[in-house]
Amino acid sequence: MNLKDKQEKAIKLFAKAPMKKTFNMNLYYNDNDQAVFKMPFDQKFCHALGSIHGGVISTLLDNAGWFTAQQFYETWINTIDLQVQLISPTANKSLISIGKVIKKGRSIAFSSMEVRDEDNKLIATGTATFAVTDKNF
Repeated sequence: MNLKDKQEKAIKLFAKAPMKKTFNMNLYYNDNDQAVFKMPFDQKFCHALGSIHGGVISTLLDNAGWFTAQQFYETWINTIDLQVQLISPTANKSLISIGKVIKKGRSIAFSSMEVRDEDNKLIATGTATFAVTDKNF
C-alpha cells in the first residue's frame, strides 16, 4: 500500500472516531505527507480564563504526530510518550496542528508537532514517541 492509500485509510479511520465529532476536528495530509488537523474555536473547550484548555491542545498535538508517523507502518503504533510545551494562550480562533516525523525505526518512531492559530500564531509545540505493535492497522 502506498502513502496516499495509507493516508486515505487513516482519514477514514479518524472519521469513525467519536473524538472527531466531539472536537469537530478535520484531518487532511499536506503535500509533504504531514498530517494536519484543523479544529474550529469552541467555547466549551475553554478553561476559566477563556483560552482553550491544554488537554485539548495536547490532543491536537498527539493526533498530528500519530497520524503523520502511522502512515509509515503496516501495523498499529501506540503513543508511549508525549511532551507538550504550551507557549501562548489561544484567542477565539481555529487551531491547526501539524506533525513531522523525526525518525522511523523498526520498533519506535519519533515525531515533532506544533499547534498554531488561524493567524499562524504559535500556540504549542510537542514531541512524541510511538511504539510499533504487531496489531493490524
